[in-house]
Parts: sequence; C-alpha cells; structure tokens
Amino acid sequence: MIFTYEFSDKNAVLRETWRSLELLLDSGRCRSIGVSNFMQSDLIDLMEEGEVSVVPQVNQCEFHPFQNPKQLRTFCEQNNKIQFQVENNNNN
Repeated sequence: MIFTYEFSDKNAVLRETWRSLELLLDSGRCRSIGVSNFMQSDLIDLMEEGEVSVVPQVNQCEFHPFQNPKQLRTFCEQNNKIQFQVENNNNN
C-alpha cells in the first residue's frame, strides 16, 4: 500500500500517521510504537498536540563518536521515558 500526502502541513501528516499507529497498538496488532530519527523539537511537536494518547516508546537514532545527541538522550530519559535506541551504521 502506498500513501501519498501533500506536505503543506507536516504536523497534520505527523498527527494522522501517529493516530494510525495508536489504533494498531489499541487493536493488538503491534506491541509498541515508536519513531526514528526524531529530534527533541519533533518529539515536542508530536506530544504537544494534545491528541496523542500514547507517547513514543522508542526513538531509534544514529549514534557514534561523531553523532552523540546528549540533549536528545536526556530529554528522552527524563521527560517521557522514551527508550533511546542506538542505530550504528558500522557494517563490521
């Protein structure tokens, strides 16, 4: 299935997509839902809308010595208990 959107309102697309994921979680079709490569501002935008009933349970982000988003990790740990999952692009 292919979804196409007019990206005039990024937040509207994000809310609609997140609501679809919440419905999948509520129906038991998945055990957890999360995001990938969301920065702190993206997480705040998602959760401040007031329509979010489930906070992302994981934020999968690139992490290595040259990419260490300490502020994002702290935000995930302290504010919403979002698991920060490391994505290492090292193919070894």
